[in-house]
Amino acid sequence: MNSSVLTQFLNFVVSETLAGRSDSLKEYTIGVQALKKDADFNPQIDSIVRIHAGRLRRALKEYYYEAGQNDPIVIDIPKGSYTPVFSFKSDKDMMVLTDQSHDEFTSNPLDPELSSPAAPAVTVQDKPTIEVLPFKNVTSQKEVQFFARGLTEYMSAELTHFRNVKVITPDREQSSKARDFVLTGSVQWVTGRIRTWVHLTHFDTQEQLWAQTFERHISFESYWEFQEEIVNQVLAEIMGLYGILSHFYINKTDNLRPEERTSYPIHYWYFHLVKNFDLPALQQAKQAYSDIVRNDPNNALAYAYLSQVCTSERVLVNVGFERGLDDGLTYGQLSLKRDSLCQEAYKALAANQMLREHYKDAAQLLEQGIRINPKSNDYKAFMGATLIYSGFYERGKELLDEAFQRDPYLPWWQVLAFAYYAFNREHYQDAIFWTERIEMTTEKISILKAASYAFLENYSMAFDVLSMDRPDLPVDQLLDLNRLNVFFTPQTLALQVREGLKKLIQHQSSGVFGIVLILILPFIFY
Repeated sequence: MNSSVLTQFLNFVVSETLAGRSDSLKEYTIGVQALKKDADFNPQIDSIVRIHAGRLRRALKEYYYEAGQNDPIVIDIPKGSYTPVFSFKSDKDMMVLTDQSHDEFTSNPLDPELSSPAAPAVTVQDKPTIEVLPFKNVTSQKEVQFFARGLTEYMSAELTHFRNVKVITPDREQSSKARDFVLTGSVQWVTGRIRTWVHLTHFDTQEQLWAQTFERHISFESYWEFQEEIVNQVLAEIMGLYGILSHFYINKTDNLRPEERTSYPIHYWYFHLVKNFDLPALQQAKQAYSDIVRNDPNNALAYAYLSQVCTSERVLVNVGFERGLDDGLTYGQLSLKRDSLCQEAYKALAANQMLREHYKDAAQLLEQGIRINPKSNDYKAFMGATLIYSGFYERGKELLDEAFQRDPYLPWWQVLAFAYYAFNREHYQDAIFWTERIEMTTEKISILKAASYAFLENYSMAFDVLSMDRPDLPVDQLLDLNRLNVFFTPQTLALQVREGLKKLIQHQSSGVFGIVLILILPFIFY
């Protein structure tokens, strides 16, 4: 266990239990004696003990699944208690646990196709391991050494909040341990300016995958702000669905011939679904994650991705999409049940609630999830876009702006949220600007762009957009509010889009469409 905090936590609760003092294992006692909190520590306000207890449960689970799989004694800390439970591991015990997990999964009534075990159709790669080496002080100033040491510790600590990697720090015992990537750098002080180089290297090939230089005029008294800036930017660029690590494994998998593909990164199918957002990608992702959770019923991250895939049916599939929302809700809940700190599950459930028009519930879920890992730029961008789609425009725009500044390469649907915000604020030229930054063509983008041009009274461009992207779209469908509500949330935005389309059709009613539109408009608008 690489975290000193979790080690102290575990040592304390085990020692107290073995000494017969398990009754004293309360939040306050653990906070003060194990986590070294002050005597005025209030667990009702500060949830640090509950957070670390969740991390410890997850760390123990990962340890016994991998390095400790042959240990004769298993330590468990059941939820709702801080008292450890000790048990002997046996083949029979493992069989019972496996059967219970399988029964729990196969009792899910939503997907009977998953009701029987089968050989895995896909193999998921192990989580990559990152070693954070100490940042070097390349000057003689003692203060720079403190800066470098603090930056190393801060970087390592924040990386541990990401669920898709394992983090190790160098020491004598770990010198022989396998690692996939090395993150390190150097710090230099030059006449009032501090310069920091950070680089990420693939350990086996020694290929430098990413590097960046940070420089600022700063005093040593306030260098912590510079550390914050560096850590935020590094994590935004190397972590997440579109980060350096993700692209490394996506490209490596895509470059292999099909017969050579033996394993996939777990985010592989979700990445391609977000990128392509079409039915083939949806079907492949749904099948892959269904296979994974069937054969690994405790995989919280796979459940979270499966939840997001099913929820996406609400937008991609014209019939039966309510089933997708129901499945998405169930799988998201199963993900949180297996790992209460799975941030992807909060994203999945928030998107599901947003599409159900439960906007306050979606916002509440997002606020809960961001506390797990505030440094995740992916989550921040997702949260900002989803809040905009839920009608919380200013809070959403604030978060989306912050994420965009750190990584301008956001997925198309998050860029589209900028256009929704601009349209709602009646900044129609800005709305057009953002829609034109999106390479993907979808009906909702065309309609939003056409409505924006209509409000700007550029009717020829509005009709050009519609005739280019949907020349076969009947006028009555164009103004169907139920249909617009599927594309534009909340409904106030759908109504605003409809007003723009009305302006467009009314302008053309005396021209291209002539008397036909004049006759049908009263029936379309009401």
